[in-house]
Amino acid sequence: MTDDHSFGDWLATHRLLTKDELRRARDAQRGRLGRLDTEIIDLQILSEAAVLEALGKFHRTRTVSGAELEFSSPSAVRMLTPRIASRLGVVPFKIEGKTLSVATLSPGDLLVEDEIAQQTGFMVASFVTLEIRFVEALNRHYQAPITARYANLLRRLTGQKESPPERDARRPLDEMEPVPAKSTSPDTARRPVEWSRISEVRSAEAPLELSPEELDLFPSLREEEFEGNADPGGISGAVPLVKEGEDPPPTEKTVLPPPVTETTELGPEELLQAASLAMQNAEMRDDIADAMLGFCSPLFNRRMMLVRRGDTIMGWRGEGVGVDQQVVRTVSIPAGEPSVFSGLLQGVEFWLGPLPSMPHNSDLVMALGRPTPQDCYILPVRVRDKTVCFLYGDNQEESLGGLPLGELKRLATKAGLAFQIYLMKGKIRTL
Repeated sequence: MTDDHSFGDWLATHRLLTKDELRRARDAQRGRLGRLDTEIIDLQILSEAAVLEALGKFHRTRTVSGAELEFSSPSAVRMLTPRIASRLGVVPFKIEGKTLSVATLSPGDLLVEDEIAQQTGFMVASFVTLEIRFVEALNRHYQAPITARYANLLRRLTGQKESPPERDARRPLDEMEPVPAKSTSPDTARRPVEWSRISEVRSAEAPLELSPEELDLFPSLREEEFEGNADPGGISGAVPLVKEGEDPPPTEKTVLPPPVTETTELGPEELLQAASLAMQNAEMRDDIADAMLGFCSPLFNRRMMLVRRGDTIMGWRGEGVGVDQQVVRTVSIPAGEPSVFSGLLQGVEFWLGPLPSMPHNSDLVMALGRPTPQDCYILPVRVRDKTVCFLYGDNQEESLGGLPLGELKRLATKAGLAFQIYLMKGKIRTL
């Protein structure tokens, strides 16, 4: 069940829509990626103002209109990059003191608000807005692409004679990943990641100390050491001096590896190198999750990331056969109650085998969809001896065998270091 479905039922229950009007809107929505509020406005069943008011009551939060978003504070908009704003599904529009107000389709998502706080150093106030006005704001403030359908609806709503100019982009906006839904409802789809006690981690003044072993995990963090004045990779850009009349010394040409095609099967070591590079370039915590899930794609039919936030283990990301991302985001397991995570939280290196018969373990099965896995693999990621998230994988009814356990262990170590580096970047931004 999606958040849109719940909103439609709420409208019918409160007699803002008749059953026939709701059926018309849902029929129009079928086959599209747009949200129900857009269809209701497009069909002129309710006015824009009436739908926005209803959204505010449904989510029990404040609303922001298209007119307010049109005049968003430039300093607020600049708080997030276009990529991060689109990925989180927010548009910052106002700064008051140390509070940053953001427009979103999914208010109340604590993980999104935590990510914004980490990126900006501000407390966050979320306001719900209409999908069509959110699309318009992303296009206006972040130059996000906009499709003809949204452009035509905006032209009709604003009385423009011409469509807004289309932006060059690799993908139109309504083909991008769905914007996350609120986190306070079982019909919710939360998108980003969080780790436990972020305020404690961010307030720590101890400098990040990297051991030689950790530097080996991220070679780009180590200062290049060369013998004498040699510059074998041309990193310094220095040109050796040549006396008049002498030929310059021969230079070695860099031999590039052959390009990787879609049919190339990478081994665990190559996949680990790709994950390491992605983690080094992480802008946000979702990038670290992307790297881990990418490494595991050839290993598991179903993959999931869970994050520990305070005393709760929450569903974060899910992909694979039959996995519904929105259902994954409904997982909420108390860290202090018996589950497969209990031993992992106390220092067990990993779990490999059937899920124990415990009530909270059934939450994982429900999130992944049937059938119950024969075996599963769960790997904790730790930062300074604190478990912050978990990687889960299974092959449904097939057993797990031949896993590259050494590379998986190194993957977790790299991810833990990537989280530390990401935290330090956040401290630099907000000092």
